[in-house]
Amino acid sequence: MSGEERRDLRQNGVGVVFQSFGLLPALSAVENVELPLRVNGVDLGEARERAEGWLLRLGLETRMHNRTYELSAGQQQRVAVARALIPEPEIVVADEPIAEVDTENADVILEALWDVIRRDGAVLAATHNPEALRYAVACGPQSLLGDADALAGSAVDPLFDDAVAGLVSGSRSGRSRRSGRTPGWGGS
Repeated sequence: MSGEERRDLRQNGVGVVFQSFGLLPALSAVENVELPLRVNGVDLGEARERAEGWLLRLGLETRMHNRTYELSAGQQQRVAVARALIPEPEIVVADEPIAEVDTENADVILEALWDVIRRDGAVLAATHNPEALRYAVACGPQSLLGDADALAGSAVDPLFDDAVAGLVSGSRSGRSRRSGRTPGWGGS
């Protein structure tokens, strides 16, 4: 892979959601979201329109022009998710993408991440939130990574206990939980 191809992959192919958000405090929410597009040479009008669209989708239409220090942790988390998703990456790496939000906003974020998978991308997420398991299980057992023993019998919805139990028995038998390149959700 050439240097230019690596740069393009970093700028467009991979979106990252940091647990600590990584937002620039001197910028507004919309400016933080449009930043990846502006770095890639997208004109301000298009970048602003797309950024506003993402903030609207994530329920931040009234907070677009606030600086990050004027936002709650949950609002900052949604700005960070929008910033990671605006370049339409093939892969999203997310560290605790729903840790700071309520259930309603967690669903909005998880749906946005699920869209990456729907377009044949992949999401690798580290989370302690059992709500994210609903999305991971929907991708199939090969998509769940981590401590399946800890997940079995947890407070997770009983519908998913069977799926997690299957992962535990599969991992104990030495069988691989991964079958080729399957786009999906990985969580731990």
